Amino acid sequence: QTGHRPKSDRLAPRVLALVAEGRSYRLIGRELGLSKNTVADIVKRHRATLLPPVADHCAVVTIRPA
Repeated sequence: QTGHRPKSDRLAPRVLALVAEGRSYRLIGRELGLSKNTVADIVKRHRATLLPPVADHCAVVTIRPA
């Protein structure tokens, strides 16, 4: 769902830092007062900004033996 997400937008840097430390989404959510689904959504939105869509950066290469 798009729209205003003031709490999750504000906490996104902290969520991402805790994920980088290896914490589970459930523990992060408990610590920050978010659901594990909100934590997962924050991570998903962040990952979507890191890479262009798959079709834009993939190529098919065929290798044939010499």
